[in-house]
Amino acid sequence: FRILISLLDKPEIGPQVIADLFLEVIRAFYRYCKETLGSDLKLSYSQTGNVLTSAIKENKNASEIVKTANMLITSLNTDFLWDYMTGCIEDCLSNKNKSTQTQLVTNDATISELCTLTVFLLDVIPLVSQNA
Repeated sequence: FRILISLLDKPEIGPQVIADLFLEVIRAFYRYCKETLGSDLKLSYSQTGNVLTSAIKENKNASEIVKTANMLITSLNTDFLWDYMTGCIEDCLSNKNKSTQTQLVTNDATISELCTLTVFLLDVIPLVSQNA
């Protein structure tokens, strides 16, 4: 994550690298948390509270990776993460053969995986409310 944050300082390559690798970054983030937390990784598919946030706070390694991932995400445009995930889901659902990078990256992604990753991100990434 820190390498990607450094690359964002290079406008000629940073945005392109992020766009090309972002799904893999999200997958790696999810896998790391899953390996670190083990059975404590429970996604909140309901609004009954977030068990995952508590488990992350109690685990130093998971807490550090979440902080670093948050640094990366906050260094991007505020809407980038959610626009990116929406685009991945739309591409997966439409299954059109476009030559966009997002489709090349998401060819092996399933709706199930993208939904799991989105719920995971909603659980661990604080949503910033915008006061207009």
